[in-house]
Amino acid sequence: MRKSKQIQNLNVSNWQTH
Repeated sequence: MRKSKQIQNLNVSNWQTH
């Protein structure tokens, strides 16, 4: 598993929060 996926998931969450 890569950590990139988790980072992208956090980015998406941040985008939806904004």
